[in-house]
Amino acid sequence: MPLKTRQKSALSASRDRRPGSGEATKAALLKAAEKVFAEYGFSTARLDHVADAVGIRRASLLYHFPTKQELYDQVEADIFRELEAYAEQKLRDCKTPWEQLLTLIDVWLEFWTGRPTGARIILRITADITPRINDPIQFAGPIILHFERIIRSGIEQGEFIECNASDLICLLGGSILQYVCIAPHLGPVRSYHPDDPARMAAFRAMVHRAARALLTPPGK
Repeated sequence: MPLKTRQKSALSASRDRRPGSGEATKAALLKAAEKVFAEYGFSTARLDHVADAVGIRRASLLYHFPTKQELYDQVEADIFRELEAYAEQKLRDCKTPWEQLLTLIDVWLEFWTGRPTGARIILRITADITPRINDPIQFAGPIILHFERIIRSGIEQGEFIECNASDLICLLGGSILQYVCIAPHLGPVRSYHPDDPARMAAFRAMVHRAARALLTPPGK
């Protein structure tokens, strides 16, 4: 490598190591990576896509994230950590299983509507488990367990019928992901904006009705 090239590379790396600069670059990389993984999926996405989006060289990206897997893991970890934190905040004052369940549905809808790239990544995982081959719920585990605890509590208290929590995740959680992601694929006549307040409120009410129809014991 020519001397000038080596000096330029060293200067770029040293800039990334300055206090504050490295963290800002890392945050920008994670934001860009979420969009890239949402668009291309794990297998097809390239680190060059992410570096180009941030305006840095691939070598500078590798300083922060040595492999694509490490970058992807951090993106997914951040998504689910923020979702769990938001859920805990909203559920803090909920007392009954029904309050908890309907609030969690609202949390999922609000969170994924506000973060459609995250929703697309989760849907991509369901089609291609490659990035999570060893532990499919490595990062999603806490929010799944949260949902299962609510369902178990509702069954024990007689508020919900006996049911499989995994089936409910498919029916309720899956419908929310589809609502957020499918709009652009319905054609110009049927397309919609998932974050439109009126459309979102109508969909929320529909999911609430579905939850009640699925879980309410006969005679209640």
